[in-house]
Amino acid sequence: VDYYIPAYQTVWGLKLSIYNNAGTIIATSSTTTTASAGASAVRVTNTFNYNIAAAGNYSIGVSAGLGNIGADNPTYPITEPTGTINITGGTSAGLRCFNNIKFPANASAIAPTPATDVPGTFNYTVTQTQNGCTSAPATISVIVTARPTATISYASNTTCNSQAGTIPVTQAGTTGGTYSSTAGLSINSTTGAITPSLSTAGVYTVSYTMLGTGGCTNQVATTSVTIKASPVVTINKTETCLGSNTGTITASATGGVAPYTYSLNGAAYQASGSFTGLSAGNYTVNVMGSNACITTNVVTIAQPANSTDDQNAAGTDAWVGHMYDGIGFNNYLGQFSETESFDENFGSASGCFNVVSAGNTRSIYTETFSTKFRMNSTKKGLYVVNLGSDDGARLTLDGSMIFNNWSDHSFNVNASVLMNLTGSNNLLYEFYESFGDNRVIFQNFNRLILNTLTANTTQSVCIGNSATAISGDVFATLP
Repeated sequence: VDYYIPAYQTVWGLKLSIYNNAGTIIATSSTTTTASAGASAVRVTNTFNYNIAAAGNYSIGVSAGLGNIGADNPTYPITEPTGTINITGGTSAGLRCFNNIKFPANASAIAPTPATDVPGTFNYTVTQTQNGCTSAPATISVIVTARPTATISYASNTTCNSQAGTIPVTQAGTTGGTYSSTAGLSINSTTGAITPSLSTAGVYTVSYTMLGTGGCTNQVATTSVTIKASPVVTINKTETCLGSNTGTITASATGGVAPYTYSLNGAAYQASGSFTGLSAGNYTVNVMGSNACITTNVVTIAQPANSTDDQNAAGTDAWVGHMYDGIGFNNYLGQFSETESFDENFGSASGCFNVVSAGNTRSIYTETFSTKFRMNSTKKGLYVVNLGSDDGARLTLDGSMIFNNWSDHSFNVNASVLMNLTGSNNLLYEFYESFGDNRVIFQNFNRLILNTLTANTTQSVCIGNSATAISGDVFATLP
């Protein structure tokens, strides 16, 4: 907008604004003018950088400053690129300088409607004709963007939460989307892979969200996934008797859908979760709920490991028996107790005999084993005992062997084995079983004589005289 400061007039801080028909400022010029005119009027140019888009009556007026300028009342079509307003009068700040500037529009104009059924970039040329005058052409570029689209699915939309690993998604179409689900389903937001073992049983909707661009909204592809509950299994087991097959497995279940059936190593399912007669090894226990979901457990039945208990432990006037696998005291298994006199057949010729290790009971098959019986004796005197065994046995007193029948043989008894005890002796009675029957005895442990001096143990005798006879206890009835 150009206006003039009349001759010999002055303006201070003058700003122009555009007002709509309601009198509201809709744009203000970037030009602020403080100037005086001499003998000739001074032309002032104001720039608004504002496009008037709708036809109507507008005013241009002083919105700030003081001074006198000219006024006019022009009318321009909305398509007119420029217009010059001539100064014809004066006004003060705050009043309209140019009133009722009219911008009429052609009401019959029809804007083109771009086609949007095919993606791509399309250019349109638009002109407007008003009162026989045609505007300069304007080019409009329309970019049509295809909506993102995809399908998702899983090889099995129904699975059990006992399934190991992950289930991948099958996706076709737009890539780069994000996977999500309702709470309870473990899903990778980037790959869409599902982890059943970390999921809660239920029915879920998996969503694949694709980001919309170019004016398109976000698009979502969905599929349904069902996670079924698997049994929660508890396993109890017992180790096998060393050298035999007496191990047991007992499985029980909760959760999932009852009733449950049980299978061992792929055999037919049964109603009971108990399995017996198991030798050492690994076993696969499957527990199936009535919804066909299976929980698998690998169970190891072990034979007793070597004991770390004290192999030299001994009883006082009673025996601690130390049990070994093999006839040569090969692998230490544990211990058991015997009274001072005993007759032990280890339960049977081919059974399992219990011992204790670290407070726990375990057992050994009574073929091909060996035993060391240890006793600290407080007895004093000359004793005899009956020793018998099937197979070999031998007896050591304070490190010296006093009886040896170390060979394979049927049960026999060696009666009245003699030993001298001092009141503090260590006895080691060893036994081994090779095959067949097994039995070892330590019986009829009787004192023959206390073997103690009772009189004249201290004498003073003059050279040449006779000493008094020293006396002590006497033998009982000899065997």
